[in-house]
Amino acid sequence: MPFAFTHLFIAWVAGQVYEKWRKKKLSSHAWFFLLFGAILPDVDYFVEWMLNIPFHRTITHSLLFAIFAGLVVWSVFYSKKERNWNALALSAGILVHILLDYIYAPGVPFLWPISTRWYLFETFPTTEIK
Repeated sequence: MPFAFTHLFIAWVAGQVYEKWRKKKLSSHAWFFLLFGAILPDVDYFVEWMLNIPFHRTITHSLLFAIFAGLVVWSVFYSKKERNWNALALSAGILVHILLDYIYAPGVPFLWPISTRWYLFETFPTTEIK
């Protein structure tokens, strides 16, 4: 399982690649949302700790969460010109996180609430969250 630093570093690399590829600089807000999105899915650790229920790598590690979080930022952010980029940056950060966790067992539930977890080396159904 990648550590928070790894998630942040890979998201930063993705942002740098985007800037080089598009020959465009990301705004400081877009950088914030990209990097915040890279660690946001692990907020489920706090839920697991506070409620003492197995919650890690469930909804927050799914495509549904990436879309929902992007829509929240898109609807809340005040600047119409930047809100689209900020929402995309947040979703991209979340996707970077999910793809990194995809490499490590037990995988991620891309299509949560469907209980199939995808893992780089195999796909297997889960009956319980571990």
